[in-house]
Amino acid sequence: MGAADHGPLTRATERNLALGSGLGLALVAALALLGPSAGCKRKEPKDDPHSLAALEAEGPPHTPSCRSWEDLDFSSLPALPEGAHVAAFDQVWRTVAQKHYDPTLACLDWLALREQYGQKVAAAGDDAAAAYAAINELLGLLGQSHLHATAPTPTAKRERETGPATVPITVRWLPLTAKDPAAKRGAVVVDEAVDGHDSGVPRGAILTEVAGESVEELARDVAEGVAARGGRATETGFMVAQAIGSMLSCPEGGSKQLSFLDPGNEDAARTVEIPCFLPEGERVSLGNLRNLPTTVEWRMIGAPGETEAEAEAEENIGYLAFNFWMLPMTERVRAGVDELREAGMTALIIDLRGNPGGVGAMSIPIARMFVREGTSLGRLQMREFNQEFKIEPNPAAFDGPLAILVDEGTASTSEIFAVGMRDVGRVTIVGAGPSAGMALPSMIETLPDGGLIQYVVGDYRSAKGSAAEGEGVIPEVLVDESRADYAARRDPVVEAAVDHLRQRLRDSASN
Repeated sequence: MGAADHGPLTRATERNLALGSGLGLALVAALALLGPSAGCKRKEPKDDPHSLAALEAEGPPHTPSCRSWEDLDFSSLPALPEGAHVAAFDQVWRTVAQKHYDPTLACLDWLALREQYGQKVAAAGDDAAAAYAAINELLGLLGQSHLHATAPTPTAKRERETGPATVPITVRWLPLTAKDPAAKRGAVVVDEAVDGHDSGVPRGAILTEVAGESVEELARDVAEGVAARGGRATETGFMVAQAIGSMLSCPEGGSKQLSFLDPGNEDAARTVEIPCFLPEGERVSLGNLRNLPTTVEWRMIGAPGETEAEAEAEENIGYLAFNFWMLPMTERVRAGVDELREAGMTALIIDLRGNPGGVGAMSIPIARMFVREGTSLGRLQMREFNQEFKIEPNPAAFDGPLAILVDEGTASTSEIFAVGMRDVGRVTIVGAGPSAGMALPSMIETLPDGGLIQYVVGDYRSAKGSAAEGEGVIPEVLVDESRADYAARRDPVVEAAVDHLRQRLRDSASN
């Protein structure tokens, strides 16, 4: 695949990089918020029980003694071969060596790898795709999300028309048939309206083209790109959704032509021109995250039932959803919880589907709304220190049953919150599949050739030692979900959460 073929993947990756960087850029703010009482201490490598183990002897070069690279003299490094992207490679190599949270770098022989991959990048010459494939092969040896280099976008490639507005639909990459993990997936419209703006595209429709660009081809390119750099399967759905979101963005006052298969007309092909709208939520900016339209939604789902058992249980189930973790949103979330409690809420659904994360510090005041006893959501391990996500006691916290909803779009701080709250025994995780498994805090830097490097700066473990990174947050209540559910205007995940919480309330009432 040539460099010019990486446009869709590059744009999708850049969007993911911007989202993922929010937590990394907010680390200083998180430390200031938590303060020294939160358990911050200098970390010595030998004290770290979660340092990555050495790879197999047959794998890449590694140091048997698992040396730390903190004391490496960078001024004495030998010169690398010349090449168009060698300087970018060298910056990536140095950045990881100096800033990765694990100074042993998984016990890899980082010096030997510099020589080995420096030669590969030099041999690629002007071929950015080949050079960055080698760079990402090196990064893939560490086996982590939020650790990826993005090639510079060719200036000759025509960019799609984008902007701050968007088509008012919500699309997910879902199985087209139920109860079949290997089922073909498609871009399914799960909501035909956003913020009161109706697109006219029916729920359950399969989106096939946006402005003449094939959705299926874009998804295939993204999936191949994730696989080529050693990414996990859990990342693919997240990346595809972000790429489709990029396709649906447009200039303010513009429109997009959408082609789709209509489930209400035997999947007949239709093409419509849909006006874009400017999302109306409060705008928040932080670092690379600029003017994000933030939304907080709450409502009551259930009311006391007609049967005696239901009435006794007072099954008033609240629903709360927010689209990012940004500190200015905290008071709106608090207002929603307070309003639901005043309305008689006895259980709550927190919907984190599609929430890609943001500022890690926001997880602490949100958790405190639901935890009466002091506890910890876990520990963030950095290169120079460890940070506890301590939750101070709150006797007035809501103590009814909680369910957190996750999907392939749940990432970063959303995953940290879900795992942390699960491991302190406060929530049940509900979903059709695991979250993205992309929980590590990260930063972004521009490379000498115009590319980008996103690199992890910390590792997270819950109070029980669980990691949100990797396989993602696995639902405890696993739900079958397919296109047919949304074509029938059903949300099976919310329904399953309601059923679970109702049972919890009934069990509590009978004890």
